[in-house]
Amino acid sequence: LTPIGRLLVSKSVEASADPIVPGTTLTYTITFDNQGQGPVSVDKSDNLTGVLDDATLTSAPVASDDALVVSAVDGGVFTITGELAAGQTETVTYTVTVNEEDERGDDRATNFLVDDPSTPPPATCEPGNLECTSTDLPNVTSSKSVDPASGTTVVEGDELTYTLTFTNSGNAVGAVDFTDHLADVLDDATITAQPVSSHASVTASAVTNERVVVSGTLAPAQTVTVSYTVTVAPDGQRGDDVLGNYLVRGDAVPPTQCVDGDVDCTVNPVPEIVDAKSADPASGSPVVAGQTITYTLSFRNDGAAAGAFVRDDVLTGVLDDADLVGDPLVDGDGDIVVELVGDRLVVTGSLEPGESATVSYSVLVRPFAQQGDHVLGNVLVRAGEEPPATCEPVEGEDADCTVHPIGEIAATKSVDPASTTAVEQGDVLTYTLTFHNTGAGAATVDYVDRMGDVLDDATLTRHASASVDTFDLEQSGDVLSIGGRLGAGETATVNYSVTVMAYDRQGNHVLANYLGLSNQTPTGICPEGSALCTTNPIQAPPPLAITGGTIGVGAIVAGLLALVLGGLLLVVRRRRETAGEVAERDAEDRAL
Repeated sequence: LTPIGRLLVSKSVEASADPIVPGTTLTYTITFDNQGQGPVSVDKSDNLTGVLDDATLTSAPVASDDALVVSAVDGGVFTITGELAAGQTETVTYTVTVNEEDERGDDRATNFLVDDPSTPPPATCEPGNLECTSTDLPNVTSSKSVDPASGTTVVEGDELTYTLTFTNSGNAVGAVDFTDHLADVLDDATITAQPVSSHASVTASAVTNERVVVSGTLAPAQTVTVSYTVTVAPDGQRGDDVLGNYLVRGDAVPPTQCVDGDVDCTVNPVPEIVDAKSADPASGSPVVAGQTITYTLSFRNDGAAAGAFVRDDVLTGVLDDADLVGDPLVDGDGDIVVELVGDRLVVTGSLEPGESATVSYSVLVRPFAQQGDHVLGNVLVRAGEEPPATCEPVEGEDADCTVHPIGEIAATKSVDPASTTAVEQGDVLTYTLTFHNTGAGAATVDYVDRMGDVLDDATLTRHASASVDTFDLEQSGDVLSIGGRLGAGETATVNYSVTVMAYDRQGNHVLANYLGLSNQTPTGICPEGSALCTTNPIQAPPPLAITGGTIGVGAIVAGLLALVLGGLLLVVRRRRETAGEVAERDAEDRAL
């Protein structure tokens, strides 16, 4: 008897993951079992064309024993030849790796063992056929959208609703394992509605560590969405002004930027119009009537998109104290329009990223009596907004308001004895110059006291002194210059004294004194009731009165004659007394 071999061939496949995902390996095993009593020849071909349209060969076919010879894969087919002894069983194995979804064919890995490599394989692997395998593959794809659409410019306060869409277009249940990275969104916006899934088979985590994790499974042809909402943060409270959002598989690293055509990311740029206001002189500086203040409104776009804006420069607190001078001047980039509407200067324009523009205008401070609250207060606000009650710029931020208190020096002059009181030679008069700031801001004292009509009739006997150290006093000839600064509500005085000369040494016999601003020319007339000048007439002395502090010529001559005659009489008397004494001594001598 001749022993006869009987070959049994079978094929199997094992996936490394369930559900299958891109990167899953499929390991195929072809088993050759000689169940006969004699040797048997092996001559088979494995057609992988229905596998390699969905996967890539990553481990070439290898036989478990030298009894089998395996060819290289060529055109998606390889051959197995050899001879197996009775009862011998050997295998051939190889591995493929499932491709990414967009690199697949029909999402079904099917292969067939055939006798003739040139014969096309069957269209399908029928159940029960041991010489073929068919592995259905899922094809889970993702996409991301946003409303407003990606690329659309958004502004502070806008709501953006993101929708993550997951679809299984494959032939098997597919796993959903994605991470939505929100770091580049949440630096510019805040979550206002947490993620919600449209179906229980897919779950979405709350936003944690700037991420949303989406997991679950999808049946073939099933689509599930996950949605959430963010609100764009206010200007000045954002990061890079670009809301960039990236959806990736698992824990893959997100891209650094969203490339055109990438369906898994969105980008929405945000403009940031930064406005500021300044003034010359600087805000906080006191000003006075007749002074010109120039305001400059600055606008720049620090954001990532073109931005339109409307701003109101509220002039209510300026125009009660000052008047506009000329038309506003626009300079810089963009298309800027300025219009005065009531007490608001309305600025409308648009700027591309990086562009800037300025609007400048001037006002002239009215006379103090024609002013309102004596404070120039100016605030730049968004269109229609009400200005704050006070100007308090935030440290480190561009100021949107300016304040200029208006100072006003009220100067008066008095004299003791009072003005119009008649005085006499030798009298002392004390002058007091008083300066009081009646305004709302500091003010400069710059006055001169013209003493020419005093010093022609009197002598300065106590030099000028001020009640405050901040005043500078300078006497030049008959002009006293007073300079300094007084805060709102402050008062200072300057005092000096004169002594009236002898009448015959005086000039016009009237002490007239004029206080005025240094840039004013005096009229030489002291109007009745004026608080800036004093007048004191000087009375002439009686006709026989001692004048000038000297004795009359007649009195001097009479006095001299009296002195001479008295002296002569005294000499004669003494001589007589001396002669008598001599005669008495001679008589006494003779008697002895």
